[in-house]
Amino acid sequence: MEWKKRILALGLTAVLLTGGVTALAAVGTSDNPLVTLGYLKEGFTKAILSQTEEKIQNAQDTYEKKLDEKIAAAGKQENGSTTGAYAVVELSAGQTFFPQIGGEIMLRSGGATTTGGLLDTTAGTPLDGGALTENHLYMVTASSQSVKADSSVTLLVRGGYTVR
Repeated sequence: MEWKKRILALGLTAVLLTGGVTALAAVGTSDNPLVTLGYLKEGFTKAILSQTEEKIQNAQDTYEKKLDEKIAAAGKQENGSTTGAYAVVELSAGQTFFPQIGGEIMLRSGGATTTGGLLDTTAGTPLDGGALTENHLYMVTASSQSVKADSSVTLLVRGGYTVR
């Protein structure tokens, strides 16, 4: 009877060793790779961070380029109008500036008078004719308004306009 126990124990040991050897042989293959903490810290993490930083930099460069193009386009004048940004308009003495309703005007230098219909948004008062004040922002609130240059004038303008 004891020899049956020994054979059973020997058979069980053989089965366990065979299974253990088979399991150890499968570790580190392409089907079941062995990954160490050192590899994760030194190789894998650095590679992932490098790729991520590169993609972020490429995206940032793309968006900065698009933003620069939009800023450049916003400041351009087209046929006597500005597209969102202020434009510098210079008038000689005697020239008349005709803004469209909703436009904005700021006298930067020189002397100019208006026929009225402007709202001085800096002071919060209407201007029904008279001289414009330097560095005050005016909004055009009525049609057929004009600003006549008494001397050489520099205006900052947003919106449509014509000069005669």
